[in-house]
Amino acid sequence: MAAAAAAAEANPPRAFKPYGSPPPFDQEAERDSFAVWEERWKIFFALSTIDEVLDATARPKYKNNQLKSCLSTTMLQAVLSAGFTAAQLEDHDKIINLLRTRYNAGRNRHV
Repeated sequence: MAAAAAAAEANPPRAFKPYGSPPPFDQEAERDSFAVWEERWKIFFALSTIDEVLDATARPKYKNNQLKSCLSTTMLQAVLSAGFTAAQLEDHDKIINLLRTRYNAGRNRHV
């Protein structure tokens, strides 16, 4: 027990520092540039050290709340009315996949 306390003192937990705020997502502004928004989303998390500092069990909820907070009112209403289960609404990857599908609709990646 004393060894664990000594190890904790020698290696204190790193402080989590969010980097700015997540990129806002509005359907009109991002209609033709979803890939750019998604890259900014990934950059936000990489620079924020969320994946390195936050406990693995806390990350999904944090990311989900960050995602929902950056959606415009119209986009949040669209997500909430998309027919997701409560569990799916707590999964930021499922929400991003919905947005990706919606904003890449009609684009043929092979052309």
